[in-house]
Amino acid sequence: MSKLKIFKNVLISFFVLVFLLIIALFIFVKTFDVNRFKPRILSEAKVALNRDVDFENAVLDISLANGFVLKVNELSIGEDPAFQKGDFLNVRGVLLSVDVLKYLFKKKFLIPRIFVDTPTVTIIRRKDGSLNVNSLGSKVSQDEKKEAQEEEKKAVSATPALPPLLISSFVLSRGQVTYLDRSFEPELKLVISDVSVKVDNISLTEPFPFVAEGVVLSTKKNIKIKGKVSLDMKTDTATVTELKGATDLSEFLLEKIPEVFPNAKNATMPTQLKGLADVKIEKMTVGPGGLSELMGDVSLKDGFAEFKELASPIKDVRLDIKMTQSEIVLEDALLGLAGGTVNAAGIIKDYLKEQNFTVSINAENLKAQELLKQGEAPVKVEGDISVGMKLAGQGFDPKALSSLTGEGTISVKKAKLKNINVLKTVLDKISVIPGLSEKMETNLPTKYREKLTETDTALSDIELPVTIKQGVMVVPEAVLGSSEFLFKGSVEVGFDGAFSCEGSFLIFEEFSSAFVAGVPELKYLLNENREIYIPLKILKSAGEMKFIVDAEYIGKKLVVNQVKTQLIRVIDKAIGVKETDTQTSAQGSRVLPTQTNEENKSGAAEIVESLLGTIFKK
Repeated sequence: MSKLKIFKNVLISFFVLVFLLIIALFIFVKTFDVNRFKPRILSEAKVALNRDVDFENAVLDISLANGFVLKVNELSIGEDPAFQKGDFLNVRGVLLSVDVLKYLFKKKFLIPRIFVDTPTVTIIRRKDGSLNVNSLGSKVSQDEKKEAQEEEKKAVSATPALPPLLISSFVLSRGQVTYLDRSFEPELKLVISDVSVKVDNISLTEPFPFVAEGVVLSTKKNIKIKGKVSLDMKTDTATVTELKGATDLSEFLLEKIPEVFPNAKNATMPTQLKGLADVKIEKMTVGPGGLSELMGDVSLKDGFAEFKELASPIKDVRLDIKMTQSEIVLEDALLGLAGGTVNAAGIIKDYLKEQNFTVSINAENLKAQELLKQGEAPVKVEGDISVGMKLAGQGFDPKALSSLTGEGTISVKKAKLKNINVLKTVLDKISVIPGLSEKMETNLPTKYREKLTETDTALSDIELPVTIKQGVMVVPEAVLGSSEFLFKGSVEVGFDGAFSCEGSFLIFEEFSSAFVAGVPELKYLLNENREIYIPLKILKSAGEMKFIVDAEYIGKKLVVNQVKTQLIRVIDKAIGVKETDTQTSAQGSRVLPTQTNEENKSGAAEIVESLLGTIFKK
């Protein structure tokens, strides 16, 4: 037999042998029952994860596209009972491509690729700050471990031990992560849907890259991050480095925010949002105890926000934030608002639990007419506003605003109240003097009458020291005025825009003298500086401004002084004092022409004042 024929027969025999081996391997794969390993898999998984673990079935198959494939259907990992009932994780299917040759020749499971289909996971944070993931894979005592193993000893005694497992690539598709934060009332619920994750070159000793995408408050994928992961099996920790992420704020559906934050339903929310946000995490370590290390930055540029409550949008927003595992530091924030600028800096300490924060705000030259959406309000405000404020508080729930405290200064230049003459409005409230308005229009000189016909009120520059207590802004010593009057008192402003002022309304001497000359009854309201004094309260809510004059005080003042004058005249006449020998002050005290008011009161005046003081308690 020729050598060529011998070679041909050997070659044919070789191919037949290979074909028979392939057929045998195919039959082996098709008839191999992976489910006989199920009891041991579940037992060891339960001990390793400290959770109930289950799956419907597992199938080993072979295909031209993926080679040898192991598929696990309907995998579930139970929830920590301390948090809630049900499952922590559910997966529709897990597909593993398996390198069988590695298993046959080296007794190692090499998985070139894992594909996870439609996983859903729920992460829960309680009021005490603990997370349900913290107990996942937590260490158990030897007695507990031994007991768990003994429970399934009979089921797994006949099964072989599992070979070492190596994974090369991991792909996750159509995932969903639900985050429940029960430190808020009602609880915060954030859903990240359509999650996809791709991890390559998985290693237990070297960092390996990953990419993740998802949908948050949007209809399309608007979140994308990438970085590297390092695993430490000794400490059961994972460290993420070189993480970068970016998102366009315009892709968020703002109407969905109340679904995440139920308390935001009645809060001030933007109607439009724009800006490019970048996240860079230098290092982040997560383990059984939660977040143990974090160093990162968050920045925003070209920010833009529009609110229905503001007459103009917030624009040109730029901010830089530094993050650690315990603090968030706002290093610098700058934005344009109402023709002016706002700078802010602050810090949040223990942001996962206590959420204690401090922030300083400086605003310059904000145009009130561009800041406040005054619409059809009967009284409109104009002026250039500047603010310097330091705030402190705890928590970000709207209810937590009651803990807000602070102090600072608010100044207003070129202030003007449109469509209201404050001086005339206050005088019109003195209803206890019959026909006051008519008398002024008739008796006042033209200069002063014109002042009362002006439609607006121009105010002097304002400088107000401000404190914030229990979420309410308080100005204990407010001074507001114009060329005609001065208001001194206290002011309180709520975050809903409502405010109240209460104090003294003083009309300067020049105008008081003219008003008294035209309406003599007003002389009884003069103080020691010959200024008309009126107790006044100003209230504003829902765009309406009310001026409330203390009518009881004014009425009593008029009655007391008129009665005093008449009694003094009667007594003086009875004792023979001529009226020309004395004069009466604006308050009704009888004074000799060449003597001071206090030193030379007649006995009659002293008796009258004592009597009236007893009657009216003045």
